[in-house]
Amino acid sequence: MVYYVFDVLHVDGYEVLQVPLQRRKELLAATLKTSDAVQFVEYFTGDGQAIYRSAVDTGFEGIVGKMRDSTYEPGVRSRNWVKIKAVLSDDFVVGGFSPGTGSRSSTFGALLLGQYDREGKLQYVGHVGSGFDEDTLTDLRRRLGDLETDRSPFASVPRLKTASAWVRPEMVVEVKFDQRTRDGYLRIPVFLRLRDDKLAREPRRVLQDP
Repeated sequence: MVYYVFDVLHVDGYEVLQVPLQRRKELLAATLKTSDAVQFVEYFTGDGQAIYRSAVDTGFEGIVGKMRDSTYEPGVRSRNWVKIKAVLSDDFVVGGFSPGTGSRSSTFGALLLGQYDREGKLQYVGHVGSGFDEDTLTDLRRRLGDLETDRSPFASVPRLKTASAWVRPEMVVEVKFDQRTRDGYLRIPVFLRLRDDKLAREPRRVLQDP
């Protein structure tokens, strides 16, 4: 296991969240003792498009572009830090699940996904049924069982082909997808991971904002 460090928030007892990023990078380089198990994340400056193309060509999924003078804003999705991915992905709230069949009869078929709109209403955006391994299916089914409820958490009850179970909107997952339809539904979604580090109120449709 290797621990990669990309930022520093406190130095010698002083909080440095409001110190510009470039200076924080310098402080980190001066204070971090690297080893085989602890490494400093290398960063690049210059032509962002060229860096992005190089990263994708090397096999990475994308880059994170950051303004040099940006501060550290905990829990804030800021335009000063932007993820640029070759594959679209986002965080979604799980609002229910469909029953599994065949080898997945003991777990589930798909997760029903939603994101909050500007009015704070959870809008259904589709379902994801691929990308799970056996351990993840078992773990998620256990978690879903603890969240089951009789009431749909979505602003409008989605029209589904099969009877599904509703859950309290407390679970967040990251899903990659090809694109969105005009109605905002996901095309070719694939489960990536559970986001225990995200609050259930965080996943919002950023592209809806002006």
